[in-house]
Amino acid sequence: MGMLVCASIPAGGRIVLVRNPAATLEKLLAEARAETDQNQMNQVLQFAEAFSQKNGVEFSIEPEAASEIVARSRATQQDVSSFCSDLFKDYPYGLKLLRDRDRNLQFRFPADALGDPDKFLSDRVVEFYRTERSEKNST
Repeated sequence: MGMLVCASIPAGGRIVLVRNPAATLEKLLAEARAETDQNQMNQVLQFAEAFSQKNGVEFSIEPEAASEIVARSRATQQDVSSFCSDLFKDYPYGLKLLRDRDRNLQFRFPADALGDPDKFLSDRVVEFYRTERSEKNST
């Protein structure tokens, strides 16, 4: 049987009983972690939105990538916004190359690109220019 703990809350003048303080604490901590996770995921999405506006490109981060970005920012003890800024610091120029050729550019960043984000962008730029060149040669 769980332990019964009684605590007084002076401001409200009421007594709160907690039958299983360890389980209650764990539940509260889990809820706080979930809320923190959601807040950090929102920060990643807000970064992508601001990045899109700043660079004139529809830039999106896939949910799996956003989740991994949150995990990596925690592992490096860096806030999510700073981590994203560092991760995508070289993206404006590459995206500009693409945007100059496609005014309606939509760029999605997947989780598998986190291994080497700069190579991922570079490959997209090369692929885009190859496709464009082959289309010009075929006409």
